[in-house]
Amino acid sequence: MPDGSWKQYQFLHDKGAAMSVEDALSTPGALVFGFSSDPLTTVGRPTRSYVAISLGNGKVLDISERAGELREM
Repeated sequence: MPDGSWKQYQFLHDKGAAMSVEDALSTPGALVFGFSSDPLTTVGRPTRSYVAISLGNGKVLDISERAGELREM
């Protein structure tokens, strides 16, 4: 898996492993991505990008880059 959330999303999409956010939120261990622009149609890194790990119950585990804290959201 490449480094960088937008490259990870592109990689998973190209392998046919992308799923909807709704499906990801109900699948434990799925990666949940968010971007300020579509990484499949823009050149370079989106201005904002996000990846978290689904707990499968509608919540995700997130690590704050600034604070370095693990949070359940």
